[in-house]
Amino acid sequence: MEAQTLKYPFLDRTYVEALGLLTDARDYIGNWKQVQQQKPDPFKDFLVIWETTRLVAQLTSVVTWLAYQKAAENGEMSLVSANAASRKILDQVISSDDISDTRDSLPDELRDIIQRSLLLYLRVDRLDTMVRNNHVPDIALTSEGLKPVTH
Repeated sequence: MEAQTLKYPFLDRTYVEALGLLTDARDYIGNWKQVQQQKPDPFKDFLVIWETTRLVAQLTSVVTWLAYQKAAENGEMSLVSANAASRKILDQVISSDDISDTRDSLPDELRDIIQRSLLLYLRVDRLDTMVRNNHVPDIALTSEGLKPVTH
C-alpha cells in the first residue's frame, strides 16, 4: 500500500473537538435559558451571558483558524495567506488571561466548558506557532499507522 502524505493530521481531530465544544456551549445556553426564566438573578445572568459570549468567540476563532489551515493544506489558498489571516483571527480573541474573580460564581458545567475551551485555544495557539515556524513534521499514513516521512 502506497503512503499518503498528510501535512497536518491533527487538524481533523482538533476541528471535531472544537465543534463538540461549540455543541456543548449551545446545549448549555439552551438549558440555562430555561433555568434562568424560572429563577432570574440579574448579576449571575449577566456573568453567564458575558462568559458564554467570550466562549463562543474563542471557539469560533479556533474553528476559523482550523478552516484556514485546512484550506491551505488542500491547496485552496497559499499557506502564507492562510497564516496571515488565521493569526489575525487568533489575536482578536478576548484575552483568556482576563479571568475574573467572579468566574467562581458561574455554574460548574459552564466553568468546565470554559476550561476545556481555554485548553483547546492554547493548544491551537501553540499549533499556530509550530505551523508558522515550520516545526510540524511531515507524517505519512501507512498500513502500519502514522509514520514520520524522511526526505
